[in-house]
Amino acid sequence: MERAARLSVSRFGYFLGDSAVLALALSRFARDTAVKQGHTPMLPPVLVREEAMYGTGFLPTDEVNIYSVERDERYIPIEPNVASALSLPLKYGAETLGVLSIASFKEDSFASQDVLTLRTLADQLAVALSNARAYQKATEQAITDGLTQLKTHRFFMEALDSEWRRAPRAGHHFSLIMMDLDNFKSANDRSGHLEGDRILTAVARLIEARSRQSNVVARYGGDEFAILMPEGEVDQAEILAERLRSAMAADPFLAGHAVTASFGISSFPVHGAAPEEILRVAEAGMYLAKHHHGNCVRVASPEAVSGKGQWEHQLIEAYLGVAVKRMFSTGPEAFNQYFQRFQQAAQKAGDEGLSLLDTVTALAFAIDAKDHYTQGHSQSVSRLAAQMARYIGLDEAQVEEIRLGAILHDIGKIGVPETLLNKPSTLTPDEFEIMKSHTVLGWKILEPLKVKSIERIRRMVRHHHERFDGRGYPDGLVGEDIPLGARIISIADCFDTMISRRAYKEGVPIAEALQEIQRASGGHFDAALVVAFLESLQAMRDPSVRGRMEQSAN
Repeated sequence: MERAARLSVSRFGYFLGDSAVLALALSRFARDTAVKQGHTPMLPPVLVREEAMYGTGFLPTDEVNIYSVERDERYIPIEPNVASALSLPLKYGAETLGVLSIASFKEDSFASQDVLTLRTLADQLAVALSNARAYQKATEQAITDGLTQLKTHRFFMEALDSEWRRAPRAGHHFSLIMMDLDNFKSANDRSGHLEGDRILTAVARLIEARSRQSNVVARYGGDEFAILMPEGEVDQAEILAERLRSAMAADPFLAGHAVTASFGISSFPVHGAAPEEILRVAEAGMYLAKHHHGNCVRVASPEAVSGKGQWEHQLIEAYLGVAVKRMFSTGPEAFNQYFQRFQQAAQKAGDEGLSLLDTVTALAFAIDAKDHYTQGHSQSVSRLAAQMARYIGLDEAQVEEIRLGAILHDIGKIGVPETLLNKPSTLTPDEFEIMKSHTVLGWKILEPLKVKSIERIRRMVRHHHERFDGRGYPDGLVGEDIPLGARIISIADCFDTMISRRAYKEGVPIAEALQEIQRASGGHFDAALVVAFLESLQAMRDPSVRGRMEQSAN
């Protein structure tokens, strides 16, 4: 038998030389795949009458060797001059995937050795078909979100890049809609994750039902969704976003959980020349919408405010403000994301920095709120530190710097994984090294701020875990080389930590905490400041501490 001479690229099948024809009859899966890809599945060169051989099935499950097509009425030749044929089922396990059919222009052409060789080929084809089906299934799973059945973030980004490359050549626009659910976390915490999954699925079905078939609808991540509108203008995106917003607000199931959505819109090339710019503007609009109480549509454009710097300033305030409301995640990736956005806005915001500082302060409070055991810790430390600063005679400007440094002293914990922040047992040595990094991370995240006193505040944040005897971290400073504000904050921080309940310990009585502060005088703490701290408490300048001390005494 001659070797296969060529592979037809327009159909599934092989052609042998002048004396024979080889074809592959495909299973329903393979035939459907061929049609989707624009191919015409090739018929086998010989068909066997259904009642004679196949029964009610589509594919034969047994080998068929047709010695003479012309003399056997059970067989119907498709190719002219076919005299004999051989059909071999393509089996993988118990499943028949297809049929390998070979025809010859001579009768009785398939000797036993030919059949054995072709059986081997059939086995190899069956393995190839099975692998192809598994690959197709894996590919579909990779681009489809398992919960919502929408496209994945990866598929969306690839589609965005493709559309960005196509649009300029065709002279077309395209638009993006970014969407974030309002109140989803509360509903998820209140009703459980299963109900949260039902909410996400209901939102996905609602979006799909109201989007054009040509749109790419994806679950962008968590409770964020994205829609790519090829050839869509910005006004069309606004109409669709408002339609989706209204439909969600009116949906009884979503309304029962108080879940609405905030939408941001951008369009190419109006809002940028690169995919990253288009995404950034759409995300910015979404954050602005969420910052303005949600359930609305926003187009974040620099032209809407008086200058790009101010626009960047507003966006970062909205971004961090939303983070505070949504109880952001922590860890290295979260730190880098916040720092980069914060740095970009601060660099372009001119000399203004106070409102950004206010937002960072809110961020510090939100870090406390990540764990109900630490809620109010930064405020308590700032109150105690300011009281000490006044007691030793510092002026109000210095007191205010120390108060603010105390509020921000733990802001670097945004770079510490949440599993460590909330660990209910003592940290391992390696984990403690990670926890210690929060001092330097806090110092770094305040770097872009353009406020006159920020350098002194940054040093307080960096050095509030130094020890007077030089055994602290991160730099091992000794004595008065440690900034005064950091020495004050260190005492207030340790005192509040000792008397407060944490996930890994119970709080100690105030009297016991004061004794521990005294024992650490001159080693851990500045001895003169310890005296000032104790005297400031005795002066009853802090009502909350006074009340707790009275309760302890009783």
